[in-house]
Amino acid sequence: ATTDAPFGLGELPTRLERGEATDLEVTLVGGLPGPHQGELRVRYGDEGDSITIALSGEVLSPDPAVEPSALTLPAHPDASATFVLTNTGDGWLAATLELEGEGGLELSADSLELPAGEQATVTVSNPDTPGAVARVVVHTNATWQDRLEVALEVEPVGLQLLSPSTGDSFLLADTPTLSAQVVADEPLGSVVVSWSSDIDGELGAAWSDDAGISELEVALSEGWHDLTAVATSSTGSASASVLVELACGTEDADGDGTTECEGDCWPRDADQGPDGEEICEDGIDQDCDGEDADCRLTFEGIQ
Repeated sequence: ATTDAPFGLGELPTRLERGEATDLEVTLVGGLPGPHQGELRVRYGDEGDSITIALSGEVLSPDPAVEPSALTLPAHPDASATFVLTNTGDGWLAATLELEGEGGLELSADSLELPAGEQATVTVSNPDTPGAVARVVVHTNATWQDRLEVALEVEPVGLQLLSPSTGDSFLLADTPTLSAQVVADEPLGSVVVSWSSDIDGELGAAWSDDAGISELEVALSEGWHDLTAVATSSTGSASASVLVELACGTEDADGDGTTECEGDCWPRDADQGPDGEEICEDGIDQDCDGEDADCRLTFEGIQ
């Protein structure tokens, strides 16, 4: 048995004796979308006579779509964004994906095969060049289909919070260090990071160093703080938030007989607390009365 292309045959025995039967599988194996015609010829007898059977079939066409067609990524290595490739047609979709442009970007897949009606999510990650512009080009293995494109843009400034982390808890006596790292398409030392709290308002700002690290020590009041950092440069800005708790300690960690919730403003120092000895005008409140003693009002004996 033989067929005309684009029809193919499955496995068959080379010879059938009288009275034997076999299944004959004919498959449409390629071609452009649309109807196709062909013939199946079965030879029989010693004289080589044959039976001819008309064949017809249809190649189903995929119809690819991509959404969204543009992505903006924050400029830091842990950032990522996704787009979806969908086969809205009635045939299989085979595609290859490649990146064009700058930005150190990476794709989670470089090839996809999608049956009719299915979709796949592709992740773009690792944007290490602020301000870079690139694109993802999706090619199919069918010449009758136009290629699809996804435009990618990396923000000119990126901000990544280093510490604290969401859910961290501190004692009231602590002065947490707020730390962030910035990336930018300009000298990193020219980028300033400002911090604010939804409870305490503006907390302060700190310039980043040459490695893009910015640190700020702050004192926060009791409660859950939604802390927001904003990195500002001459070309743009970026922001990030973290949620932390400030609470008084219920344990007497320093063993001086008073917990922080009971008024010990030095919960980790047994020599300082409500019963501590005040030293005047040293800038420290040793006895937790809320102020530093004035030396001019402190004397002993007759003056």
